[in-house]
Amino acid sequence: MIPNTNNLTDNKAYKGFEATKTTDKIENNTDRIKQKAQQILETGDAFKYILDTWNKYHVGDRNTGEICFCAIGSTYILNSRGIHVKLNGPSGKGKSDAADTVSELIPPFKLKATSISPKVLYYDRTLKAGTLICSDDIEISEPIAETIKRSTSNYQRETKHATLKTQELLELSIPPRVCWILTSVDSLEDEQLGNRFISVDINDTLEQDQLVYDNILIGEMNNKDIMQSPEDVLVCRQIFEIIGGDDTTPKLYQIAIPFAKCIDFVDKSNRRNPKIFFDIIRAVALYHIKQRELFNDFYLATVDDFNRAKEIYGKVALNRKTNLTGQELKVLKMMEQNSGSDIGYSEIANYLGVSETRAKQIVNGKKGNSGLLAKVKGFNVIDQTQRMGDETSSIDTSIKKLLFTYNPRFDFEMSNFVSLVGLVDEAISEYKAINKENVELEVNMDLESTHFSEEGSLSSS
Repeated sequence: MIPNTNNLTDNKAYKGFEATKTTDKIENNTDRIKQKAQQILETGDAFKYILDTWNKYHVGDRNTGEICFCAIGSTYILNSRGIHVKLNGPSGKGKSDAADTVSELIPPFKLKATSISPKVLYYDRTLKAGTLICSDDIEISEPIAETIKRSTSNYQRETKHATLKTQELLELSIPPRVCWILTSVDSLEDEQLGNRFISVDINDTLEQDQLVYDNILIGEMNNKDIMQSPEDVLVCRQIFEIIGGDDTTPKLYQIAIPFAKCIDFVDKSNRRNPKIFFDIIRAVALYHIKQRELFNDFYLATVDDFNRAKEIYGKVALNRKTNLTGQELKVLKMMEQNSGSDIGYSEIANYLGVSETRAKQIVNGKKGNSGLLAKVKGFNVIDQTQRMGDETSSIDTSIKKLLFTYNPRFDFEMSNFVSLVGLVDEAISEYKAINKENVELEVNMDLESTHFSEEGSLSSS
């Protein structure tokens, strides 16, 4: 991969920048590729086509691709609150490959693949609205976390920052609808930041290892290389260009869920989660935008979009409810199943198949102030001294051991996290009636605010 640093205003601030593309325009968009992309959007399933293409080059982890492309879709939607993704998993299991493969299927001008310093994005004048920022193996300091939190909170607005340069006020900003995909071994230690991201676990099973190896062999035999931009990759990029335009004339959409009153999101304890689910419905609908009804400047999502969003979100619903990674959830399940047994670092390490050092990180966090002990109510530590030997022994030996207990508080069954209740068709009719009245009212108000002057010319009061 050839780094491209020509579009950076401060190359030193972008440490280790590695671009996955070397041009800001999609090349070789033949008429055939454009026609195929247009046909898929008009009569096919663009979301499935993009995911199937992604799975050609990154085998497995289907839900990872689904969430990532929903996040990218949200950058084209004016009434989305934004979707952001955190990929978790052990080193060498495919987090970077998953993110890199996602980035290869979108137009090059949409991507900035880079590590960042806390304020560099404010200074980058080349950063455009709707950019995907991909940062691999990120170490998030408090200043970086603050920048990301502000950017995600101001998703539809500029995120502003004021500073002094040579004693003069300098006003800087990050553009709206910036989307984040971050990868690292552990979950985000900042709880507020973690709550803004959908946490997705990379499949680290032995079965997945074999599937990945088999796919590597296929690539070697067929010279299959995504970096050579084969036709299916170009079709995916063209789909995004048809949907969203280019970097100079972007297209943006408003997508309504006209049957929203029929959606019953069961667990309402985290108020962000229903909003994220609704934004996934919008993102899914975007990929079928040419097949969706336009009503008063809003495209209308369908029950099919709801059902697909339910399937996608259902695979991460437990992570969203608990704000825990797959490894952390495995520990809790293991402790629940072995209630009453002595469970320490070694037992956790053996169960997960990791080192005892890694088990300590899962329990305490890398810095000792996060992990399961900090994040989970009911997860407790017992400092226990165990005596070695027996009463006849002349040597009295004892060892200290940390044991953990867990008072189960989570319902690990999340299959029924959302449902449709009531009459959907009636809800859609009600939505249209309400919004038709609102539009007519606005038109009447506009007409009343205009009048003819004495000279007979039309003017606005």
